[in-house]
Amino acid sequence: MRLLILSCIALFATPAFACENSGPAAGFVEQHWLSQMGSGRQTCIFYGDYTGDGADDAVAFFYYEKPDHGLYQRPGDGVVVEAALFRRVGGSYRFDGSADVGGQNPRNVSFGDRKVMVETTLAWSDPGVDRNWTIRAPN
Repeated sequence: MRLLILSCIALFATPAFACENSGPAAGFVEQHWLSQMGSGRQTCIFYGDYTGDGADDAVAFFYYEKPDHGLYQRPGDGVVVEAALFRRVGGSYRFDGSADVGGQNPRNVSFGDRKVMVETTLAWSDPGVDRNWTIRAPN
């Protein structure tokens, strides 16, 4: 199930300051990509609490080429960023859903009540245009 993506920013959120490909969720994220895609993915993980339980949940971003992005797609045109949410449950993580976001270089990630906000740069204009995305988590 895809999550609803909105282009708005919340005022009350917990910021995640650094992208990393390690940390407590890294093994769970890698296993998710292995089970879904058949291979591990280079991943950018941010940590923060979107469930409101005080535990650090995770959002992982990775680039992939969508196989059928459109009628006039040229090779490389269908590259998107997948944002996958991982909920902290006890000592492990559970995949909570994912959504495609546009652009590249995910940054300025913040966590709020059942949502994660992220900024990307839309590269198809020169100079790139920054865009904010809100990824809503399921209940």
